[in-house]
Amino acid sequence: MMKDLEIAFTAKEITAFAGVSLLYKMLDNCHFKEVLSSVVLPQQGSNRGKSPEQLIYGLFTGVWCGASCYNHLDIVRFDPTLCHLMGYEKGPDHRAYQRYFNKFSQAINHRVFDSLYS
Repeated sequence: MMKDLEIAFTAKEITAFAGVSLLYKMLDNCHFKEVLSSVVLPQQGSNRGKSPEQLIYGLFTGVWCGASCYNHLDIVRFDPTLCHLMGYEKGPDHRAYQRYFNKFSQAINHRVFDSLYS
């Protein structure tokens, strides 16, 4: 027997990746933004560059949503609800991630991750 399913319109923002809100709650409970701001991360050289925190949150979001390469990170950029959940107006382009993470060297990785692990 088939049940009736009510179909309705809503003015609320929706996304196919609603589970990502649990990721943000976990990161908030861990005070991850405060931890990131205390670590010396490579900075952007451009005045139009996104903050390192936004790029790292965008990377986490993309991976949580199934991204397996830089090109797939555009799912975050083109989903305004995900950007809103992260607290940003617009997500970065996948090339912004490539440019930013190319700044990391073995020495920078060691310095950053030693700080994060402590």
